[in-house]
Amino acid sequence: MIMTVLVIGLVITGVFVQCQKTPADGGASQGAKAGEPAAPAADRAGSGGGQAPAAPSRSVVINGQRLSDQTVTALEMTFRVKVMDGEYWYDRMNGSWGVQGGPVAGFIMAGLDLGGPLRADASNGDTGVFINGRQLHRVDVARLSQIGPVFPGRCWMDAYGNIGLEGQPAFGNIWVAVRALGGGGGHREGILSTYDKTGMAVIGN
Repeated sequence: MIMTVLVIGLVITGVFVQCQKTPADGGASQGAKAGEPAAPAADRAGSGGGQAPAAPSRSVVINGQRLSDQTVTALEMTFRVKVMDGEYWYDRMNGSWGVQGGPVAGFIMAGLDLGGPLRADASNGDTGVFINGRQLHRVDVARLSQIGPVFPGRCWMDAYGNIGLEGQPAFGNIWVAVRALGGGGGHREGILSTYDKTGMAVIGN
């Protein structure tokens, strides 16, 4: 879903100009038979003549940056997920992701170099509760409230579920708290996500 070189192909429409022979040319060009038109300039130039790079066929945008087709294919093959075209946010620190403007939809591997930096407004949150710089969506806060009271503030959370106030040690662990409530440790049908924490899910479905 998820570590990335952004490659955007541009389609450039080229016009091939076919040269007409004139008396000044001294007859047909070398290698061409009399009466046959000269080859287009691009053909004579060799294999690299005027070929425009192919435009990307996929449209997967993460944290405001579009991924190359090669990166999307690599993600699907490496992590055995199907990545649907769309715009997403991704938290490198804990592996959470969601549709742009929405709450957490699932978890994949943390630390992937995907897209740009995570924005505070990635989820269009207005709750005053921040995790790793992202202001949480109301749905995120409602899910966390199943564990205990949630207060406005700025926290960090790592891939192991450890959570603490910014600049301070962890004060708890989300997955331990979920497991204590019988939520399976947050791996399946957990508090934060309805997806498998291992990433074995359809991203964007």
